[in-house]
Parts: sequence; structure tokens; C-alpha cells
Amino acid sequence: MTTIRIWDLPTRLFHWGLAISITGSVISVNMNEMDLHGQFGFAVCTLLIFRVLWGIVGSETSRFLQFAPWPGRVAAYLRGTWSGVGHNPLGALSVFALLGVACAMVGTGIFANDDVFFEGPWAGWIGSSGSARATGLHEIFEKMLYVLVALHLIAIFFYRAVRQKDLIKPMITGRGPGTEVEQPRMAHPLLALPVLGLAVFLAGLVFRYWIT
Repeated sequence: MTTIRIWDLPTRLFHWGLAISITGSVISVNMNEMDLHGQFGFAVCTLLIFRVLWGIVGSETSRFLQFAPWPGRVAAYLRGTWSGVGHNPLGALSVFALLGVACAMVGTGIFANDDVFFEGPWAGWIGSSGSARATGLHEIFEKMLYVLVALHLIAIFFYRAVRQKDLIKPMITGRGPGTEVEQPRMAHPLLALPVLGLAVFLAGLVFRYWIT
């Protein structure tokens, strides 16, 4: 079977980096290792900023406008008439949902305060009542994230077992089935370096009063 490059290296590193950072964040908070939880939160924030920027200037399959799940695309996929490489429309819905909830968790986490182990870097800016609401929302988004991750894993298993399509290997090697005609345009990997630098800088502005 002919294979083509589908995912660039920065996108793949982001994918696995986010998975590791979120896993570490969940484990650390359940162990009450809140300093470590904050470090993972900084990593998640950095990765999300990078992904937003890369979704604008990165490779064709990484750009949000390229795989956005517009209603027409979703309908075509459900009818079986959609064709393309990269995220299919339902997969795109999952991507946007996961990124959205992860952003919401970072956004509420920086204001959260449980009055025991944890105080977000901006918790003092909105007062104790506002911080308490942010903490409650953060916990709600955490549960939503669990559901989305579970659905994501179920979808991977379904595609592998039922449709005989491996979604994991392309996210490791960057290559998947396709033709040269379908070959997406790839951004130069070195472009990711200044984008990552900007992401670290912006995340640092958020966490600079807290992360040591």
C-alpha cells in the first residue's frame, strides 16, 4: 500500500507531549503534588499556545481551517462521500473538543484556589469567591476531559478493530495510506522553533508569578 506523509514532526510531538503532560497533571493532583501539578499545567499551557499558532502557520493537515468540522463536511462523512487525509470531520470534532476543554482547564486553573494545597498564579486577582468558582469549573472540566479521552480511545479501538485502520502508527511515524495526489503540503519543521519560543514566552507571562 502506498503511504504518504500526513503528520509533520511538530504536530506529532505536540500530540504525545500533551498526552504526557495531561497524564502527569492528573497523577500529580491525585497525589497532592501541587507544585508538580503546576509544572505540568505550565507545560499544557505552552503546548496549547503552540498548537493554536501551529494551527495557523503549520502544515496543511495541522491547520484548523483545513480540517474544521463544518456541517457540510460532517454530513458528507456520515453519507460516506467525504474524502481526504488527516483528521476526518468526526475526528476533527474530537480534536476541537479536547483542545477546547484543555484550554478551559488551563484558563480556570490559573485562577483556582482550594485553600489547602493549591493557588493558581492569578487566583488573587479575582478574590476568594471568584477563585472558588474557578476551582469548581476546573473540576467540572476535568471530568469532561476524562469523558473525551475515553471516547477518543474508544474511537481508536473501533477504527482498528472494525475498520482495520490504524490511527496510532501515523501519529508516530507521520505516514499513512494515500496517493501522491493527496499529499498535503508540509511546513518546514524548523518553523516550529520560533513558534515554540513564542509559546513558551506567552505561557511564561501567565505563570511568571508562580512557577519557580
